[in-house]
Amino acid sequence: MRALAFVTGCVSVLLIVAVAVAYGSVPEPLRQPGSPMFYYLLVPVLAAALLIGAAIPAGAMFAPFRFAFPLNLTLPIVYGVLLLVSASMVTQMPSAIERLPPQLLPALNWFQAELIAKVAGAQCGVLTVFALFGRKPRQR
Repeated sequence: MRALAFVTGCVSVLLIVAVAVAYGSVPEPLRQPGSPMFYYLLVPVLAAALLIGAAIPAGAMFAPFRFAFPLNLTLPIVYGVLLLVSASMVTQMPSAIERLPPQLLPALNWFQAELIAKVAGAQCGVLTVFALFGRKPRQR
């Protein structure tokens, strides 16, 4: 149970950072009410669901069950790959001759390496700060 709580906490932090960075990098016209922002922000939510789904059978991926050195680098990389998988799931059409609906066009931004790098960098930074504050002081 402790492992699932930790996994949920990690994924929540990754999701919050990803949505914040993604919303900050959205062009101004897409921030208007009635814009297709839902599909753009659906991609990080799908990636978080995929990460939780992968962590249930492979809980050793979060082995120390605390924010420690390897997790603050590997989790954002895994989440970035899952962002690409989620974006391809959202934008995949059943037939190659079909056009992508206009409301799904913003989801194509997730295929930009710059956006994935911004998200992964911000997630690494936040997880590193959590690791520094969560570290136990050494006993002398």
